[in-house]
Amino acid sequence: MAGLQGVIEGVVAHPRKTFLYGIHGIGKTTWASSAPNPIIIQTEQGADDIGTMRFPLCIDKPEKKKYGIDMFRWCLDELLNTDHDRKTAIIDSADGLAKLLEAEVCRKNGKESIAEFGYAGSEGYDFALAEWYRTLDHIDRLADEKGMSIVVVGHSCIVDYKDPSTDNYMRNTNALHLTSKGKGIGKYIQQWADEVLFYSYKAMVRTTDKKLGKEVTKGVGGGERYLYTEYRPSHDAKNRLHLPAEMKMPLEGGYGEVYNGKDLSK
Repeated sequence: MAGLQGVIEGVVAHPRKTFLYGIHGIGKTTWASSAPNPIIIQTEQGADDIGTMRFPLCIDKPEKKKYGIDMFRWCLDELLNTDHDRKTAIIDSADGLAKLLEAEVCRKNGKESIAEFGYAGSEGYDFALAEWYRTLDHIDRLADEKGMSIVVVGHSCIVDYKDPSTDNYMRNTNALHLTSKGKGIGKYIQQWADEVLFYSYKAMVRTTDKKLGKEVTKGVGGGERYLYTEYRPSHDAKNRLHLPAEMKMPLEGGYGEVYNGKDLSK
């Protein structure tokens, strides 16, 4: 390769950007809090019972003309501009942050809700998506300038999926906004992240009876928590670390199970 300039060869370690989404109550914040030296930026309640270092809850207080998105940005700047020992920033949650950004778009445009924008609210979601781009760029600075790993926590939902190669079916994805064409922050945040991890309980289907000539089935499971790391028809996921497609998770310490306890900061 004589004569080539600026070439990079080999694996380069860098702080990971993780998007962890899953069903309610499974322990997403607990999983994220097992990362090295974490601090949580809260956009919804839930961290007080865990005890991880955190900023105050970012919520709108319109009667005092104080807005959660301003507080959220202050938290990012505090981490960027202050000497500290925090190595992982946890955004808990993406869904709460989405509400703050949508509320800001409404305030700027004199609307009470996204639904008041044109095209059944789609224009408002386009404005909100632009705010998301700027916000994720702001979050990226924590990795680029401070060497912090990022974990964004989100909720899951079940959607009807139109597969052009087969019959339509239902699947798990994140609960962030998607347009009818599958675009929006729900898709963009999955492109932004290094790892997209779906967190759920292991479920199995068992035939239990036959009634009127039809098999009756029910979901069963022992409550084991599993992390799903690769795309499947049942869920969205990805990873760049050659992880197993599914990983059984302990109640605590899940981050280390995925990243092997390595300090991924600079």
